[in-house]
Amino acid sequence: CKKDKVSLLHGLTNTGPVFLPKNIKSVVTIHDVIFLKRSLFFDLLPKFELNGIYMRIISPIRAKKADIIINDTEVVADEIAQTLKIDRKKIKPIYLGVDEEFNQILSERKKLNQRINNVPDPYIIALGSTKPYKNSLEIIQAVAIVINTYKINVNLVLYSKFDCRKLQKIADSLGIKDNVFFTGYITPDELVDYYLNASLSIYFLSIGGFGLPILESFACGVPLITTHVSSTKEIAEGYAELSNPKDIEMLALQIKSIITDKKRANNLINKGYERLKEFSWKFTAKQTIDVYKSRPSKFTLNV
Repeated sequence: CKKDKVSLLHGLTNTGPVFLPKNIKSVVTIHDVIFLKRSLFFDLLPKFELNGIYMRIISPIRAKKADIIINDTEVVADEIAQTLKIDRKKIKPIYLGVDEEFNQILSERKKLNQRINNVPDPYIIALGSTKPYKNSLEIIQAVAIVINTYKINVNLVLYSKFDCRKLQKIADSLGIKDNVFFTGYITPDELVDYYLNASLSIYFLSIGGFGLPILESFACGVPLITTHVSSTKEIAEGYAELSNPKDIEMLALQIKSIITDKKRANNLINKGYERLKEFSWKFTAKQTIDVYKSRPSKFTLNV
């Protein structure tokens, strides 16, 4: 920092150097505090996540020493202040946007009007993960109710670059083996294709930060079900169906309703488009630069 005559250092991923010269002002972005709420056992097993342990130690120190903390939502700003015992006034929530590459691919795929995936319609798209707070298990269980109890033939696409064999076994045990598709790693182009042809998107976290899949669903014109907790409610309330992550029956009923009611689905699609207008990476960048410029006058930035 001294060699390059740095006047401001912005740590973008929850951390940054613990020791900085006093004349260098610091900003740190903290997307969420999940890594502090998980048990240490979760970090150690099964893969000995050194990164998780490192963040547990360094992030609180870096946050307290930072001049300003940037995060993604008002809800998480409150959580950061409460969890780390930090003055809420030095935390600046700045909303995110849809990735430009995602938008470009979306535009191209709409022009081509050609489908890549061969999953039978109708299908639901959702994030696949064995992490408990992402609730992929609950999504599978809800879909099983829709198929086995309500007798509605629907498929589920779980996209994830991680090993989902545990989830696959659960789908098998529930008798919906042929209705659940695990994509493995997919390209951005393939992800957009899955979104565009889905009848429903589910983003079902119990806790988390901003949640880009919410905006991706809105951008692709897919009705969305998300949870009524943490940041997901702040971003999606009034524009998506909100559900209780602990109530599988409720989720199943919502899936049934949206899949079978085109008017309700179209209403959610239109609301999603409306909400999407309020998010832009240009706006994110402008607000971030404003944060840089808001530092004391002795601190000069060329931005």
